[in-house]
Amino acid sequence: MSLLRCAIDEEALEGSSPLGRGLIRLIRHLEPQANAPLEQAVSRLCDAVLEGDLCLDLKRPAADTQNSLTDCEGLLRSALVGRPGERAPLILDDKGRLYFYRHWLGEVSVAEDLRRRATQPLSLVDPNLLVDGLNRLFGPLGAEVDWQRVAACVACLKDFSLITGGPGTGKTSIVVKVLALLQEQALADGTPLRAMLAAPTGKAAVRLSESIAAMKKSLTVSEAVRGLIPDQVLTLHRLLGARGGTGGFKHNSDNPLPCDLLVLDEASMVDLRMMEQLLSALPEKARIILLGDRNQLCSVEAGSVLGDLCALRQPGSYSEVMARSLEKLCGLNRAASTAGGPLGDSVVALSRSYRFDDCRGIGRVSRAVNQGDADAALNILKTDSSCRWIQPDESAFAREFSRAVVEGFRTYLQADTIQEALERFTSFMVLCALRQGERGIEAVNSRIEKVLEVAGLICVSKSPWYRGRPVMVTRNCPHLGLFNGDMGLVWPDPEKNGDLQVFFPTPDGTKAFSPARLAQLQTVYAMTVHKSQGSEYREILLLLPAAASAVLTRELIYTAITRARESASIWGSSDVLRQGISRRVERASALAEALHR
Repeated sequence: MSLLRCAIDEEALEGSSPLGRGLIRLIRHLEPQANAPLEQAVSRLCDAVLEGDLCLDLKRPAADTQNSLTDCEGLLRSALVGRPGERAPLILDDKGRLYFYRHWLGEVSVAEDLRRRATQPLSLVDPNLLVDGLNRLFGPLGAEVDWQRVAACVACLKDFSLITGGPGTGKTSIVVKVLALLQEQALADGTPLRAMLAAPTGKAAVRLSESIAAMKKSLTVSEAVRGLIPDQVLTLHRLLGARGGTGGFKHNSDNPLPCDLLVLDEASMVDLRMMEQLLSALPEKARIILLGDRNQLCSVEAGSVLGDLCALRQPGSYSEVMARSLEKLCGLNRAASTAGGPLGDSVVALSRSYRFDDCRGIGRVSRAVNQGDADAALNILKTDSSCRWIQPDESAFAREFSRAVVEGFRTYLQADTIQEALERFTSFMVLCALRQGERGIEAVNSRIEKVLEVAGLICVSKSPWYRGRPVMVTRNCPHLGLFNGDMGLVWPDPEKNGDLQVFFPTPDGTKAFSPARLAQLQTVYAMTVHKSQGSEYREILLLLPAAASAVLTRELIYTAITRARESASIWGSSDVLRQGISRRVERASALAEALHR
C-alpha cells in the first residue's frame, strides 16, 4: 500500500465515529480495493444514522467531499453498493440517497404496508347505527364542525388512521369513543372486535390505561359495549413479545397478533425499525389507529415516521368518496381533492386544546415555540405566571435551584404510603436537554440528591438504596415485565417487615421487586426531555445547557413545556433559548415520498 493510500486510510478513520471506523475496516476486508469516496460516504452515513437520519443525501455533500456526481459514480463501482431492489449492504437510489440495506428495506416495507391499508375501500358500516352512536357520544351536529367527530369517523371508516394533535386536543377521548362505535358495529354483526392498545414506554402505557379506564365509565353505551372496551395498555415490547437478548419478537408475519384493531399512542416516539416490526405482526385485515403529536421530538433511533406521515396531510385533501361520507356524518362541507395523496383520507390534525388556553400560559408559549417566534416566547415567559423564564446569575443559581427542588420533591418524599408517593411523584420533574456536563442529568441528579439530603428528606450516605429514591429502568428485562423507560420508587414494604423494595405503578396498583434483582437502573429526579415523552407532571423545570447545543431544538423545548399540566419554568440564558427555538429537527428520509408513489 502506498504512503498516500495509508494517509487517506488514517484520515478516514480519524474523522469517523466508532461505528464508522468499524464499518470502514469491514469494507476494507470485504473489498480491499474500496475507493476513498466509498469510505468517506460510509463514514458520513454512520454519522447521519447516529443523528437519526435514515439515509445520507449525497446531493448535499459535506465541505470536505467531492461533488455529488463523482460520489455517486464512485460508489456504484463497488460491489457493496446496489440500486433499489438489489440486495447489497448499501443502497443508492436515483436521487443520490445512500442507505444501509436494512433501513432502505424498512422504509419500503412501512410505506407499502401503510399504502395498502390506507387505500382499502371504506369499511362497510351500518350508517344509521353509526350516526346514532356519533350523536350519543359527540352530540348532534352543530353549525361548527366538530373535528373530534371527524377524527372518529375517519377511524371508523379507514383500516389505517392517524390522529395528531397537541396535549389536551382530545386524542384519548376520541379513541375511547371509536372503540365504542366499532364494538357497536361488531356486536350488530354478531362478533365482538378484538382490540389491543399499545404505547412505546411503560409510563405512557400506564397513563393511557388510567385515562381509558376512567373515560369509558361515563360513555353513553350499553354495558355489553362498555365491557368490550379494553383498558389494558401494553408497551410495544410486551405487545410483540420481546425475547430477551435475542432482539426478536414472538409476534411477526408468521405469528400475527390476535387482534382486529390496534391503537398505538405516542406514535412520535416510534422509530422506523419498530414500526416495521409492528406492522409486520399486524394481521392484514386488522385496523390500526396511530395517536401522536407531530410537533414533539422524533424517536431516539433512526426515522421520523409520524412526522413523515403528517407531512402528507393538506387542507381539503379528502377523496370524493370520503368527502361525501364526512359531509353526511359530520357536516363537513369540503371539496374533494387528491392533494393529500394515498394517505389524505387517513390523517386528521386537531388544533383546539381543551387543556391549555391558546391565549395564555402553556398553550400560548408552546404555540410561539412551534412557530419559531423566540421574541413572543420570551415575552410570554417574562409576563405569564404559569410559564416562567428564570435566569439567575451564577452566585444565585445554587441557592435558587436548591429551593426549587426541595419545594418540588418534598410532597412525595413525605408521603405515608407507596401509593401516595407514586401519585405525588407526578407533581414535579426536572428536565434536561443533555445527559453529560454540568447541566446534564448525571450531574443534576447528583446535585439534587445532595440538596435533598441536606434538607433531611432523604438519606443517601448510608446506602444507594434509600427510601424515596426514584429510578428508571434503562434496559429491557422481559423476564421481569420491565422495559426501558419504566419508572418506580424505592420504598419500605410493610409486607416484608419494612424492607426496601422497588415499586412500579401498574394499571391495577403496583408491583414490587427486590433491589438485588434490578441492575440496569438510574436515579431520576431529573430526566432527559426525550425520556419524558409519554409523561405528564403538574409542574416541570427545564434546565437549559449553559451554552448553545445542537441537541436543543424547537421540538425539544415544545416537548418539555407540554409535559406540564399547570406550570413550567425554563432556567437558562435568553441567547441559548433563542437559538434552540430557531433550530428544527430535520431527518433525512424518503418515507413521505414513498407513500405518495
